[in-house]
Amino acid sequence: MVLDQLVSIIGMIVNQSQNLPRPENTIARSDKMHLWPVEKDDDLVNISTDKITATLEENLEVVNNALDVYKEFLFILKEEERIEGFLKKQPFDRDQF
Repeated sequence: MVLDQLVSIIGMIVNQSQNLPRPENTIARSDKMHLWPVEKDDDLVNISTDKITATLEENLEVVNNALDVYKEFLFILKEEERIEGFLKKQPFDRDQF
């Protein structure tokens, strides 16, 4: 599902944020070589995940509603095929055309 794949990105971000070197270590060495780790069950991660999930659900609902609006026009996608089929039938008279 699209929602699950998008929400899984949050977990990927958390995984990639592990063992990040501290930027100031390029200027001056400190005792702490890496930024603090962020756990997947951290409150901030959970709150962010919930908020992002709610936003995605709202937006995906709007997308589904938009699909319903255009459903009556789906026949247009097949018109080129129908016209080409008609033109292959020969001979045809002026009334058919």
